Amino acid sequence: MVVRDDGELLQAWADGRCAKAFEEIVRRHIDLVYATAVRSLGGDRQLADDVTQAVFLILSKKAGTIRAGIALPAWLHQTARYAAANARKVQSRRRHHEHVAAAQRTEAAMDRLVEPHLLPELDDAIASLSPADRTAVIARYLRGKDLITVASELGTTVDAAQKRLERAVVKMREFFIRRRTKSSMTGLTATLGTLKMTTAPKSMVESTLATIHGGHVSATVAGIAKGTKISMMIAKTKSATIMATSTLAVAAAIGIVCGSIISRSSTLTTTSTKVPPTADRSLTR
Repeated sequence: MVVRDDGELLQAWADGRCAKAFEEIVRRHIDLVYATAVRSLGGDRQLADDVTQAVFLILSKKAGTIRAGIALPAWLHQTARYAAANARKVQSRRRHHEHVAAAQRTEAAMDRLVEPHLLPELDDAIASLSPADRTAVIARYLRGKDLITVASELGTTVDAAQKRLERAVVKMREFFIRRRTKSSMTGLTATLGTLKMTTAPKSMVESTLATIHGGHVSATVAGIAKGTKISMMIAKTKSATIMATSTLAVAAAIGIVCGSIISRSSTLTTTSTKVPPTADRSLTR
């Protein structure tokens, strides 16, 4: 059996489309191409199969253009590298589109779960939270920060921040239950997930600074500011009143307890100082 070199096999295929010649080329070099593809693709053997087939498909069409004297293995190796790089790009684009499509499906599903009727009272629910819970919810949902940033602002770990957010959502649901507003944990979470910071118009910065520094305050702005100050003052007064009432109640309770203790102490002292009847009789004798 006559063994032909790569050049002869390529020539036989290019000139007469000799199937056996091309088959010999494939059998001779397929391991080289496949191994190169596997390494270039980080071990993705399924994609390496496609790359290997692509390389030999290219060879079948370009066999007649390969210059004499060029080592076929080197050409195949280089072509496999190019094919693998292109496969990575195609795969990356496909995965990107798949992720986008999945995100769109998730977003659409979330949209179906959103409970718009919660929006008017949502900020009231957030305001009802403790300072730490409120900080976490605002950072995560209103400002769109990731958990790492939320944890950093709270001075805690990511796991602790996640748990705080979960507890805060439960408390917000309880707020809506007290308000007799229909809601679900899933719906509330989905609604929070749709919140985004509304970007102010660029001109708003200049107009706000002009109002503050220039003193040109419109009647509407002035009225809103005045009403807000009054509301804040009333809220502060209510808070102080509640605190004072609570303090008085605690003081009264302590007074009652102390009075009860003193009364019991006095009773015990009086009882212990009484002279027993037998002692009285002995003294009278």
